[in-house]
Parts: sequence; structure tokens; C-alpha cells
Amino acid sequence: MDSSDNRKKGKFFYDIVVIQVEDTLHRIPRYHLERWSQTFKDMFQLPQDTSAEGSSTEHPINLPGCTNYEFESLLTVLFTPTLDLSKEQWISILKLATMWDMAELRKLAIEKLSALKLTPTEKVQLGLKYKVASWLVVGCTALIQDERCNSLDALGASAQIRFHYLCGIGVLPGQAEPSSVLVMFPLWDSIQVDVPTFGGSGHDAVSAAVKNVFAAELKTMY
Repeated sequence: MDSSDNRKKGKFFYDIVVIQVEDTLHRIPRYHLERWSQTFKDMFQLPQDTSAEGSSTEHPINLPGCTNYEFESLLTVLFTPTLDLSKEQWISILKLATMWDMAELRKLAIEKLSALKLTPTEKVQLGLKYKVASWLVVGCTALIQDERCNSLDALGASAQIRFHYLCGIGVLPGQAEPSSVLVMFPLWDSIQVDVPTFGGSGHDAVSAAVKNVFAAELKTMY
């Protein structure tokens, strides 16, 4: 609407934004992105002009870091009333909600994925990747107690080392203070790491050990 148009904007008069993900264009009301994402809200508050990114198909906003499948999974939640999505779609939503600071959608994705009964391995992998503290602790505890210590080959070296160390805590003598433990890892040379030893292998003891050994990661999770 130009300055000479005296008509009022109605309650559902939305500004449109054009977004490109991979080789696909999306033309959507930007309100939904602003409503759910602080990242997009901050972006759209920047000064705009007629040739600004997102103003047309010739000048779309390009979104790196996600696939079109992931983005359309997110839009499905934003624009349709159904929440009957697949596990893969909810994982995509969790990824983007974490990346774009969409707290409410992130919480919803975690709830939906938890209801889908993730395996312990999935909980550890997704917990580390998308900063879900409860999944990391619960998943690691279950794998250690089930003696499935070779279930996390997809993790990075640092996390694998600590996980393999934790698998042995049931037979290590308890100590009051942390000690330096020589961890023998099959794919690398032996690595010296400072980790505490624990006595006992009950659920509470294992859970406490997981929280201690992954303390640095847990501080960044929520």
C-alpha cells in the first residue's frame, strides 16, 4: 500500500517474504517466522527497501545450513493444523528450532520425539547434536547398563572415549577424588584423560557418572 492509499490494514494483513532453500522458493507470511523465531524477528527488524532480500523471487533470502525437506517440515508445523509428522520430520524441526532460536517449537519437537520412543543410541546422538541434556543422560545410562558399549560409533572421538570409559565404571574402585585414567581406545592410541572413578553400577550411580563425565557438554544444553 502506498502513502496515498487511505485504506486500513486489517488484522490479517501479512507482509510476505520470499525464501530460497537449495533450489526451491517459498513465498510465505513472515509473521509466522517472526512469531516463533527470535533469529528471524531480529532479521526482519533491519531496515528494508524494495530490493531487499526476501522482497521478491528475484531477491530471495537464501537459508544455508538446512535442506528443503527440513525447511518444509518446519513450515508444515507453522502453517497446518496437523502435528501427525514422522520421526524424521520432527528431527528436522528440532534441528532448525535449535539453530534459529525457536524455543516453543524446540520444546514441542522434543516432546513429540520423546513420545515416539527414541532408542538409547538415538537419544545420545540427538542429545549431543541438538543440546538435549535429558536425552544424553538417559541414553548413556541405558546403554551402559545394557552393556552396549559399541553402540555409538557415530560420535566424535572425545565423546566415544568418555563413553567407553563410563562402560567400565562398574568394575573400577570408588575414589573420593578425580584421578587420571589411561583410556585404551581401539581406534586411536591410548589417551590420558582426567575423569573421576566411581564405585557401584546401579542406575543412580551410572547416571551421576554420566553427568560428571559429560559436564562440559551438559552446561551448554537445555
